[in-house]
Amino acid sequence: MYQNDLKVNIPNELLEEMESQGTIISPVFPEMGILVLSEGMFHHSKDIVIRIYRLQLEADTQSYNIYYELVALSFSSYSDSKDFIDHLPNMSGIEMLILLNPEPYFQ
Repeated sequence: MYQNDLKVNIPNELLEEMESQGTIISPVFPEMGILVLSEGMFHHSKDIVIRIYRLQLEADTQSYNIYYELVALSFSSYSDSKDFIDHLPNMSGIEMLILLNPEPYFQ
C-alpha cells in the first residue's frame, strides 16, 4: 500500500533529521495522501519519533506537497515503530482514533 515512486516535495531541513518511510495515497481521493517520516529509527533506539504529514497533489506539477503535520508519535523500541508503520496502511478508523486518544491515566 505504500508508494515510494511518487514525486513528493520534502524540504531539505526535514530530510536532514528524518528518514522517509513511505507515502500512502488515498484510494478514494488520489489528490490526498500521507507521508511517513521517522527520526531515530535504529534497531538499538529507545526514543523513536514517527511523524505523519498530510500531502496534497499540485495539479500543475503533478507532485505532492506537504500540507501540514497530522501527528507525531513516540515509540520506545524499533519493533514497535516498525509494526506501526507496517500496519498503518490497513489501520481502521477506530484503531487510529484509539491511538490518537489513549486511555487517560488515573492516579
